[in-house]
Amino acid sequence: MENWYNNNIEPGIRDVVFLLRNNGINTECSCEHEMYVQFQVILKNDTADKVDDILYISGYRDYKIEITVCREEGYLRTTGTVYFPIKGRYPVQDERISALEQHYSLK
Repeated sequence: MENWYNNNIEPGIRDVVFLLRNNGINTECSCEHEMYVQFQVILKNDTADKVDDILYISGYRDYKIEITVCREEGYLRTTGTVYFPIKGRYPVQDERISALEQHYSLK
């Protein structure tokens, strides 16, 4: 039988995607190279707290959870992303902040 996780999720982030999905979190995308998993957030049910509990209880100690709420063409879109450090850095977030700092000369 074909294993969907092995065929579709990169090995370095696969365990986290599997863990979250098996605990009721709807993951939307993930990336092993930038070490993040994006998940659907339902604001009224404390999804971020549940993700934090799942990860912490499973032994993860270093991560950031970011919640994004936006309205696109009248539709409310809420997503969350959990970032894992690579060599002590959170690449996706750090690079975005660095680009903003350069743009606004905040350094």
